[in-house]
Amino acid sequence: MLLADGGSGRRVVARPARVRERLAARWRAGSLERELARGAEPETAAALALRAQWLIGPAVRATLARRLLALVGDARRGDVWPGTRVRPPRRAVEAAAHELDLLAARLLAPGPVSARGVAQVRRLLSDGCGPLYFGGSSVDLRSALARAFEDLEL
Repeated sequence: MLLADGGSGRRVVARPARVRERLAARWRAGSLERELARGAEPETAAALALRAQWLIGPAVRATLARRLLALVGDARRGDVWPGTRVRPPRRAVEAAAHELDLLAARLLAPGPVSARGVAQVRRLLSDGCGPLYFGGSSVDLRSALARAFEDLEL
């Protein structure tokens, strides 16, 4: 289901999403998430609304929380991170472990969250040039985590 302007500019109606809108939301997932993370309102475009609905779903929230907790667990155990996957610096994860735990707990908590905050968490976990992976980032990791936590609130 998708909320859309009924055409008059004064009312919002619920309608099923069109196939073209669903495809656009999938094809443009990365750019839509960047827009949402920056504060774009999901109601402004069908593709944004669909991506936001997907982001705030329980499966996505649980997956992100597991990834955050796995990073912290690996860092605390001192696990060697073999393989070709890029891993965040262990010291950075250990220093921000409390914030990562809080963020994971909030994602797992019942109740609504904003798509903006979830999009920020996804960006933190996937952006190799971001503060989680790159110590030279212009953004402080703990500040980015705190902002994402705050932005999870509606």
